[in-house]
Amino acid sequence: MRDVGFVFILLLITGLNLDAQSKMVLHTTVASNELNNELTLDRAKKSGRTIPFDLVGGLIFLKAEMEGQTSNFILDTGAPTVILNGGEQVHQDADSYATGINGTIAIQTKQLRSFRLGAIEKFALKVMMTDFTRLEAVTEQDIEGLIGQEVIRHEEILLDYDQQEFHILPKRHRKSYQDLEVVEELKFKLWEHLVVIKAEIDGKTYHFGIDSGAEINLLDENLKAKINPAVLSKESNLSLYGIEQQGKAATAAFVDTLKIKDVKLEDMEFVFTDISHINAHYNLELDGILGYPFLSAAIFSIDFRKKRLRVWERETIAEAKTDH
Repeated sequence: MRDVGFVFILLLITGLNLDAQSKMVLHTTVASNELNNELTLDRAKKSGRTIPFDLVGGLIFLKAEMEGQTSNFILDTGAPTVILNGGEQVHQDADSYATGINGTIAIQTKQLRSFRLGAIEKFALKVMMTDFTRLEAVTEQDIEGLIGQEVIRHEEILLDYDQQEFHILPKRHRKSYQDLEVVEELKFKLWEHLVVIKAEIDGKTYHFGIDSGAEINLLDENLKAKINPAVLSKESNLSLYGIEQQGKAATAAFVDTLKIKDVKLEDMEFVFTDISHINAHYNLELDGILGYPFLSAAIFSIDFRKKRLRVWERETIAEAKTDH
C-alpha cells in the first residue's frame, strides 16, 4: 500500500508518486529575442508580477505578506480564499466545518487588515483558519496558510513549473508574454470556487476541477467501471489520507490519453476515490480533479476575468535562428 498523502477539499491534495510526468503534445514554434526577454523579466520581478516559488513535491510554496509580515504560503487555486494555519487550537475554537475527502474539517473565520501577493494587494480580507500541523510535518515546511481564489480572482495567473515562477499577467498581453506564446485556449466555468473544464477519456466527456493545490489527479471511483479497461494501465492500490487524519483505501491507474480540445496528454496517473459527498455538499457535478501532474505538463495560465485556460509554449534561440 502506498502512502499518497493529504486531501483537503476546499481543495488540497498531496501525493508521493510524482516522478513520472507527462508532457503535452504540441507542435508550435515561435521566434524569440533573448535580451528583450531578460529585460522584461527583470521589470516583471521588480513590479511584483513575477514571483519565484519552491516546488515541494507537487506543491507551490511562495512568499506573501500578511499584515506586514512575510511568510510561507501554498498557492491553491482550488481554495476559496486565504486559509491560515491555526494549528490544533482550531479544533477547540471552530465556528464552522468544511467537507474533506475523508470527513469534516474544523474551520474558523477571521478578517485580515491587509494581504499582499506580489503586485496584488487586498484589504479587510475575510479568511479561514484550519489545522495544517500534519501537512507541515509531511512537507517539512513552515506553512502560514493557503492562497486561494479570492486573492487572484481579478487576474490572469501563469504557472511555469520548469522555471519555478508564478506570473501575474498584464491585462493586455495579446497572447504573448516575455518568451512565451499562446498555442491553445479553452473556456472554463466557475463552479463555486473551482475552475472547471471539459476533458475527454476514450471519447467520453468529463468535468474536471483545476487545482494547483492538488498534488495528484482524482477521478470519482464510480467512473472506474465505466471507463474502457483497455485505456487503463499500471493499476495499483494505495492509502489516501486527508488532513482529517483518517485514511482510506483507493486505487490508482494510468489513463493512456486525456484530451482537452486539441491537446492530448498521454500516460496521466489518476487516483480513483469517492467524491460523491463533496459534490453533494457543494452542489457540484465533478468527475475529478486535475492537479500537479496535469498543470506541470505544459505552461498554463488561468484568466479568471475572461474565464479562459491558456496553454503557452516557450520560444527558443534555435527556433529564432531558424526563422532568419
